[in-house]
Amino acid sequence: MLFRSAWCLALFLLLCSRIHMLPMFLLLAFACWKSRKPIHTFSATATVVAVIVWLYVASQSALDPRVNLGLTTSELAKIYLFEPLKFIHVLAYTLWDVERISFYWRSFIGILGWLDTPLQNTHYMGLTMLLLLTWGLSSFTTLTWPNLTARLGLVMASVLSILLIFFALLITWTPHPAQLVEGIQGRYFLIPALLLGYATSPRTRTNDVKVSRLALTSLVFFLGYSIWCLQQTLMFRYPAIST
Repeated sequence: MLFRSAWCLALFLLLCSRIHMLPMFLLLAFACWKSRKPIHTFSATATVVAVIVWLYVASQSALDPRVNLGLTTSELAKIYLFEPLKFIHVLAYTLWDVERISFYWRSFIGILGWLDTPLQNTHYMGLTMLLLLTWGLSSFTTLTWPNLTARLGLVMASVLSILLIFFALLITWTPHPAQLVEGIQGRYFLIPALLLGYATSPRTRTNDVKVSRLALTSLVFFLGYSIWCLQQTLMFRYPAIST
């Protein structure tokens, strides 16, 4: 009972502050389907209703004058919902922009300050390689994964969350008519990436001791290299302070 209440409260706080994570409602639906208990259905329904009510109240009082969309957010949402090919067209053009994808990648790894203090290109490459290596060694250590349905639910929630990021920024931050989705930063993909990582993680510790040690070693190198990159970037950005 306590765990279920804490989980629903955590989801409420997360979804109210990160609207692009609304697809995590799928986790509540899966939990209800798995348990088949009325109390679980009641808790999930209460959480969904509370999130929807809060988002409605917040949308009525929130106003961002920094960008002129040309139309209201609700009008833009209706356009792209009733004509989804327009959204697919804008999404395809956005993902085809190499410079924009490069910015997503760099801002996912990290850009310091007000996006005015990037790391060196070699730092981004090294951190990316270590991150992928750590994920690969930690996740793909067995050929069989238990709870496949739950894992597919996490993958679906991750993918839908990413799509919702583009849709949300298209109707709230991109002037209409749009050619590309504006305002997206790589850090927005952190939670979907965590969902994907959890979906591919082994349920129990792998029996391959060598692989486990390699994964741990890779993680230590990743943490150490991250600290070193941070130090080098700050020293380059603020040379007077570092001396």
